[in-house]
Amino acid sequence: MNKKINLKQVVKENLLIISLLLLVLAIHIKYALMPARFLWDESIYVGLAKHLFSNGALGFWEVFRPIGLPVVLGGLWKLGLSPLIVGKILAVIAYMIVLLLAYFMANKYKKNAGIYAFFLAASIPMLFKFSNAVLTDVIAVALGLGALYLAYKEKYFLAGVLSGLAFVFRFPYGLIIISVYFCILLDLFKDKNKYSFWQRIKINFKSMFKKGLIASIGLAIIISVYAVFNYIKYDGDVLLPLKAANIMMNQVGVFLYMQPPTFYLLVLLRENLALIFLVIFLGMYMFDKKLRENKLVNLLLFSFFVFLIYFTQLIHKESRYILFLLPIMAILGGIVLLRLEEYFNKRKRKRKNKKSARKILISICICLLLLTTVSIFYGIDKRDVEEMNFYKYFNNDTDGLLLATNPTYMLFTDKPVMFLASWSYSNEVYAKNKDKVDYISINSCDYVCEPNTSCLNDKKRFYENVLNNLQVVYNNTYLGCEHIIYKVTK
Repeated sequence: MNKKINLKQVVKENLLIISLLLLVLAIHIKYALMPARFLWDESIYVGLAKHLFSNGALGFWEVFRPIGLPVVLGGLWKLGLSPLIVGKILAVIAYMIVLLLAYFMANKYKKNAGIYAFFLAASIPMLFKFSNAVLTDVIAVALGLGALYLAYKEKYFLAGVLSGLAFVFRFPYGLIIISVYFCILLDLFKDKNKYSFWQRIKINFKSMFKKGLIASIGLAIIISVYAVFNYIKYDGDVLLPLKAANIMMNQVGVFLYMQPPTFYLLVLLRENLALIFLVIFLGMYMFDKKLRENKLVNLLLFSFFVFLIYFTQLIHKESRYILFLLPIMAILGGIVLLRLEEYFNKRKRKRKNKKSARKILISICICLLLLTTVSIFYGIDKRDVEEMNFYKYFNNDTDGLLLATNPTYMLFTDKPVMFLASWSYSNEVYAKNKDKVDYISINSCDYVCEPNTSCLNDKKRFYENVLNNLQVVYNNTYLGCEHIIYKVTK
């Protein structure tokens, strides 16, 4: 007979983490309500959601984007909910899940490591900031970390499902399934003092194959649904989004995002100086046999380096791409802090002093969280009413096609929008859609021309041949950028 769960006892035993979670939730609700400037990709995903659930009548579509977030936002938008509000709520929920997973996973190593991991994860500025964004990043991190946790718990079917979901939210997170398979391979290192390597292969082969098959089935369910969607939408070209994403990452605008190989290492150090504990952890790992034999530790380290190596070799580099590494570093940092606490406690002979080290370390963690919170709240890039007037111009106008350089309009109107894409393609895009376009919106700062290309000449031609012949209905300059809306007369 199953034991009944005593809710009061559960709350009592986890009162500290519940209190901390509620505190962090309150901070992030406040942060989500602050008028931060909208990110470019936030508008993109809202536009994709509207396009998907309006049968192409509204918003717009980009082939290289994963469909996970547009499906969720679009489905709820179809039910009458604001995709912007829903997206922020999803990001906050995903962030809370990441913090809880960091806590539980660190506690799997040893009790009390979780509280340190929680504080370190909550103090990571980049993770904090993206909890307020309608983007795939934090959601994918939650799904990926959840897959690792389930793999460690030997829930391989669900680990496969979450790996698939992480992939359809953010393509590179398909790497998670490699970590799931690695977790299965770690069975080979059990009982290594009793059996030789080949004996362990023979003993574990059937169970490992079964676990791998179960994880693959979970993954295949999600991937199959996505493949069917692609087959229907792209006339049988199932891999078109991946091919388009590869072109975007390696060819389009890469001059803006080229960075040295050490770029991500500097990002990791900058995000939270407390995560320097990762270096200490690696030193401990080299000399501590128990750490080297710990399944969770090896799974986390393997996942960390798989993602770090993958993103480092890409030409296109952005700080947020390695968001998944940050909670892993927090978990490993939590283990370091626990070992540090144990070291100082061993030097205390009297029981009354035994908790002093923990109090000091937790106090430091609290200060770190407060410093992160204050710095982010004071450093928030607030949106300006003057700027928003430009993007809210079509707030109640849903007729006609808008050709724009910026996707922010899709947050405020259901008007169909088409991108100019870049100055290099502006003349061709307008020529193909001239009969459909009713308005053209230009933010002069949106596109940067690559050196030694025809981009500047194309921009000049577009102004001379198209824009200079149209009626200006809105004209303003904001922070040195020209905001102009032209009406196309027919």
